[in-house]
Amino acid sequence: MNRLVSSKHLEAVSDLTLSAPIRQGFVPAFESVTYETRLQLLLKALFKIRATAREHSKIKPFVDTAERIQSLLDFRLVVIDSEPKHLLLSATFDRPFEPYMRLIWDPLGPLLDVIFCNCEGYVTATGHSFEDYLAWVRKSQL
Repeated sequence: MNRLVSSKHLEAVSDLTLSAPIRQGFVPAFESVTYETRLQLLLKALFKIRATAREHSKIKPFVDTAERIQSLLDFRLVVIDSEPKHLLLSATFDRPFEPYMRLIWDPLGPLLDVIFCNCEGYVTATGHSFEDYLAWVRKSQL
């Protein structure tokens, strides 16, 4: 059942929640690792890098990718432990939906590609047009 989901918008704050099924099986690589394991390791590494940077750096010579998008108020990534397992993204931002998506498609696209390439049917931001990427987001939106 395909349905168009409009953004959840309240005054100047919008929410985006999407769910993507994690690929089954093993990553075709030297080490035997599943897509789920690779995703879990990646999320832990990203969290540790961000936490360490916030705890130990009073002066930030480099701003992380998410901080560059000032309209991004909050975001969370979590693996839902059900069968099949899903990756859930929840983001809160202070713009309407489509301008926000245009804002993250280019600068955050490569980071989202590294995360969501572990999910079934993901349309990469770097290899596709904005319209193709937006169609995947809308299809995955809750």
